[in-house]
Amino acid sequence: SIGAIVAAAGSSSRMGGVDKIFALILGIPLIAYALDQLETYSPVGEVALVVDEGSRKRAETLVRQRGYSKVSRICPGGARRQDSVRCGLESLNPCDWVVVHDGARPCLDHPMLARGLEAAEDSGAAVAGVPVKDTIKVVSSQDLVVDTPAREGLWAAQTPQVFRYALLRDAHRSCKLPVTD
Repeated sequence: SIGAIVAAAGSSSRMGGVDKIFALILGIPLIAYALDQLETYSPVGEVALVVDEGSRKRAETLVRQRGYSKVSRICPGGARRQDSVRCGLESLNPCDWVVVHDGARPCLDHPMLARGLEAAEDSGAAVAGVPVKDTIKVVSSQDLVVDTPAREGLWAAQTPQVFRYALLRDAHRSCKLPVTD
């Protein structure tokens, strides 16, 4: 069984206060692109949608209007991404696998979900990623460049991220440090 968490509780600080997950892209709210894929991907049985508390009513309206039957819970996010993912995880029914996807990433499709689930079979976890094309600089606290790592070994983490449910649950229970992904 597969549950999904759509993490969409960010502050949209770079959007000047506009909640980007509801920004219209070709007439469709950004968040709907990911939710449409999860709704129509038959292996996913349940979706927890995590939004900012101030966007909860808009999210409820969107779920109702678009007929998302798999969205079992709309829950408020936490102060950090890891807190929001934990809230979503706690709202899911226990399952075998959990897919975590950022709601601001509309380019999700069924083959990507299938590849993530297949990749996670061996180790219990997998993350989508893309090789870094840009030159990356490591900068000191004095804003001086101290290193330029080789691009060949660098990847940018993306979503979806796929985990065995128990592995992610246990990680959230034991990790006390702030993490980004």
